[in-house]
Amino acid sequence: MLLFAFLLLNAVDQLDWVDIRTALLRLESRQIWGGIMLTLVTYAAASSYELLSKAHERHPTRTRSCLAIGFVAYSIAINLSSLLGNWAARYRLYARQGIGFRKTTRIAVLSISTNWSGFVLLAGLIFLFAPPELPARWPIHQAWLHAAGALLLCFCCAYLVWCYRASGHCWHLRGIRFTVPTLTIALMQLALSALVWGGIAGVVTHFLPAKAEYFNVLAVLFLSTVAGLVIRVPAGVGVTEVVFVAVLGPQLGTSAIVAALIAYRSVFQLLPLLLGASLYLVLELQWRRAPASTTSGALARLETAR
Repeated sequence: MLLFAFLLLNAVDQLDWVDIRTALLRLESRQIWGGIMLTLVTYAAASSYELLSKAHERHPTRTRSCLAIGFVAYSIAINLSSLLGNWAARYRLYARQGIGFRKTTRIAVLSISTNWSGFVLLAGLIFLFAPPELPARWPIHQAWLHAAGALLLCFCCAYLVWCYRASGHCWHLRGIRFTVPTLTIALMQLALSALVWGGIAGVVTHFLPAKAEYFNVLAVLFLSTVAGLVIRVPAGVGVTEVVFVAVLGPQLGTSAIVAALIAYRSVFQLLPLLLGASLYLVLELQWRRAPASTTSGALARLETAR
């Protein structure tokens, strides 16, 4: 936290809001629309996490309802907090579908593990084979990134072996029964999540100057994500900016990076949050306007599932 405070103060001193405004105005329409298209693809993949959970848990929720719940959960989680998005939103919306607490917990656990599986895979590859060049003042040695990358890849391989050898095995935690996914589902988890994390880096790269290299941006994105896990700030506000400026600032310029991240947060975070909140209200209104018989049936299924 002290290191973050030091970097934040340095970054604020370097900011020139006139240059940042100029950089924002220089963004071309193709960059904006390209960022929006990449955002749509990325959110479609993130929403599909729920379809993997549906296939694993075999619950009767309709596909479009699963995708809607996934979109709402992801848009809230990436902006506000994992507690509100990944857990509270899912408990609320799946309960409206007649899914009980225990099954919803299993759905949430699989969806969250899907999201982080791709991070483990890609971060392991990047840190091991193409680690970013860190600032000299950072107390982190390049060898540490290589070691972290190797460790992450070992975790990824161990997860695949576990799913292959123990598929269908059950264990209980706090009264909730969990089942080991099949190898097919595990591989689909990695593919979908890698697409999502790659898409996030693609949106940021799209708003940066042309000389920005995609894999460098991907590496810095992973570093900022790790920093955000240590320093708990909603949406990593400030943390992401500090890490990007510290690592890529000398190459791309502070103003260009901050402008790109403002555009990224507007297109990838705030816009989907508005859509997700609107979709949540629509789902709530549909539930409230549902016939009494339908509501009673859903409640009955919910009690049975519990």
